[in-house]
Amino acid sequence: MTVSRYFRHITADNEQALIDSLTRESIHLRGIDLIYIPRDPSVDGADYLFGEDPTNDFKDGVTIEMWPEQMQGFEGEGDFMAGFGLDIRDECTFIVSKTRFQEEVTRANELITRPREGDLISFEMAKAVFEITFVEHEAPFYQIGKGHVYKLSCKRFEYSHEDIENAGDIAEGVPDFPDVDDSSEVQDESDTFVNFDEQDPFSENNY
Repeated sequence: MTVSRYFRHITADNEQALIDSLTRESIHLRGIDLIYIPRDPSVDGADYLFGEDPTNDFKDGVTIEMWPEQMQGFEGEGDFMAGFGLDIRDECTFIVSKTRFQEEVTRANELITRPREGDLISFEMAKAVFEITFVEHEAPFYQIGKGHVYKLSCKRFEYSHEDIENAGDIAEGVPDFPDVDDSSEVQDESDTFVNFDEQDPFSENNY
């Protein structure tokens, strides 16, 4: 026996449109403005062995409202002192309306039909940028027969030679990134206490 044909609880277009409208309104009223910064889809230099793409380009940003799922603070391992100094491993989850994503991001770039892993989100209040690690499109699980939101699992972005335009060129509210391409200061400081001699690279002939 199939489900009753007298109840259209998973195919009712009017009810699906109502849920979608209420979802958009809730995020619009109680969410926060974030800046979605997509990777340039025309660049593909992925290293599938190491699972990274050092040629990522980030040149544009779109402001869109999202809902932070955690209201008490960031998740993840937090901030702690590691072997190389302060290590920040904040994680968070943002919820965005599928309809609003289509209206704002897809309209600006038709190649981006949904949030993508590897794209960035600038959180102005926290003065931080997060990288999307996973996009869940089935939660809540087909409410009235259709999904209305994306859940974006994000981690603190670790800048590593990506090609990023100046913050002001992307959008207002995006924090500046360090210029790690200029390593002259690091080299000058290392020369004061390490002798990279081929015969005796570490003890400066005091072995």
